[in-house]
Amino acid sequence: MPATPPGSGLTTAAVRAIRALGHGRRDGAGRADQVAEHLAEAIRRGLVAPGERLPAEAALAEQLGVATLTLREALSDLRERGLLETRRGRNGGSFVARPSSDALSRSGLAGLTVRQLRELGDQRQAVLGTAAELAAQRASEIEIAALRRRVDRLSAAAKPGERRRADSEFGIELAAAAQSPRIAQHEANLRAELGDLVWTLLSDTEHEESVRVRCALVDAVADGKPEAARRLARQHIAYETDLLLQWRIDLYRADGTPQNAWSDLADDFESVFADLEGAAQEFEASFAANAGDGGSYLTSDIAALRPRIHATLERFRSIAVGTGIVVAPQVLKDAPYWLEWWWRQEGGAPESLRVNLDPDGPDFFDYVTNEWYDVPITAGRRHVAGPYLDYACTNQYTFTFSVPAYHQGRPLGVAAMDVPCDLIERRIMPALCAAASPHALVNASGRVIAANRTAAAGTRARPAPRRDHREHREHDHETEPGLARLCALTGWITQ
Repeated sequence: MPATPPGSGLTTAAVRAIRALGHGRRDGAGRADQVAEHLAEAIRRGLVAPGERLPAEAALAEQLGVATLTLREALSDLRERGLLETRRGRNGGSFVARPSSDALSRSGLAGLTVRQLRELGDQRQAVLGTAAELAAQRASEIEIAALRRRVDRLSAAAKPGERRRADSEFGIELAAAAQSPRIAQHEANLRAELGDLVWTLLSDTEHEESVRVRCALVDAVADGKPEAARRLARQHIAYETDLLLQWRIDLYRADGTPQNAWSDLADDFESVFADLEGAAQEFEASFAANAGDGGSYLTSDIAALRPRIHATLERFRSIAVGTGIVVAPQVLKDAPYWLEWWWRQEGGAPESLRVNLDPDGPDFFDYVTNEWYDVPITAGRRHVAGPYLDYACTNQYTFTFSVPAYHQGRPLGVAAMDVPCDLIERRIMPALCAAASPHALVNASGRVIAANRTAAAGTRARPAPRRDHREHREHDHETEPGLARLCALTGWITQ
């Protein structure tokens, strides 16, 4: 492989990883802002090292696939933030500033929630575990020798940045030994997201243990033991993930407890339900006016509710990503199934949700089987479903608030709203972390919403220990009326 000529700019691999960075991007931002965020993430995570000179503007713009003017605006933004500095003269140009490497590595992931860090860990386990398993089946003696050299380099590394780079090389070498370009690219992108953080958290003793595990992993690959290789890879990623989760929880704890956090959230949820109940009533009135005397209810009739739906989306723009009316089957004469659902990305205009409502279609969205639709219709009451993956709309981990609508006992559908799980976590974690003992907020099925221990949203909660009567009364939050009201509204419990 030819080396990169001096001064020619970032390597192809570095540019590929920068362009793949996703969660640093601000949805709805301008193109220059997005490019600035990608480069800022790369700097924070050590993908572009402090002191490194960036390529000339024209060359970097070409590498990143953007206009030179767009890149120039992005670089100006980064200079204002102190992430870049300009040097004049023959050897001048744009250089990455030299703030504390520890601060850089921590700042990038501090914006992630516990749930997002857990998801990153799940993905790392899947990628590296699969790479290890396949490498044990496919690696040659030359590739095994290369893996051992990478472990030796990791063993000799003394600083977090050096350890991160050595471990990245090991992970990519392992994926390459699996003979999988796709896995290798996924591994490179994940390493870019993590930056130096894991290695700033590990002590020297823990670094030695990491080296020992990687030696055992290479031995399993060399011995052709795919199950052992996969197990070792996954176990160590799980350990690193728990380390990151505890670090993020400690950051929440350091934030302090916001005043009235539980009451404020309960107030917001009350407002959501009140608005949805108003929408359901307008839906019922619309149906009664158009179909109550034997007439037909049409999609054009329910379209008249759009201004109200858009107003709800605007009113709750700080928490809602989507809202609307989901119509029961056969209510509309001209559409057996129908969603009058509107959503938007941050800063964008409302967009109509497009899903396949043809029962014979291969990707038919059979919404009547979803909890957020079925429970309120069956039970005749408001309901909070989630957390769950909203694959049909935002592809985010989501809660859906919904209330039923009826006409003379006949179900008409539900009025509903989607709220991102991560937003709820950010609002309640500082308050949860104020508790001295482990606490988790869970839904009725025992799925974690948030916890002040390393249990991320979506995991199953451990059974709560038995309490005597006095402890149970405290557990019911007599001293936390806001939390008690929140649990009464949602059906959530703490344990």
